[in-house]
Amino acid sequence: MLSIAVEDIPHGGLEIAEQMAPEWLGPLVGPQFFPSGEPVRLKLFLVRTEENVVARGEMTGRLKFVCSRCAEEAPFEVKHSFSHVFVARIVQSTSIDGEFRESDNLEFTFYDGKDIELEPLASEELVLALPHFPLCSEGCKGICQHCGKNLNEGPCDCHSDVVDPRWVRLREIKL
Repeated sequence: MLSIAVEDIPHGGLEIAEQMAPEWLGPLVGPQFFPSGEPVRLKLFLVRTEENVVARGEMTGRLKFVCSRCAEEAPFEVKHSFSHVFVARIVQSTSIDGEFRESDNLEFTFYDGKDIELEPLASEELVLALPHFPLCSEGCKGICQHCGKNLNEGPCDCHSDVVDPRWVRLREIKL
């Protein structure tokens, strides 16, 4: 688990570089994305401002995924930059009129004690970097609904005028 003591962050900041293990990726990326053999790298630069810590980071690497239209495997380049603020829980109680609430501030994480946990931040940022509907290409044609042929490889021999038998009577309507 990536954890750092706030007092260990020097005044000039602290740079951390980690290679994220494939075992760490598995539960985060689900069945559609999977490791490509190349590691995902995390670079963080932490700066302490009194009790608070500002984290600026970048995640890079390669994954593979299954295209949402044609079900073929394709590479995905991870290149995601982010910034985040860790706020000491004691600062929360001294905020103006109690306006800080943990649920209201997505760019902030409140921490207790002397350590901040960086792994949950890395996990969240990786998930945010992944597309919801990944495609192998913008022009992906998908697969035929009848025979299952990948239409990117060429047309299939299915008849395009095949209609679901439940809708045949609609063809008889004259407008």
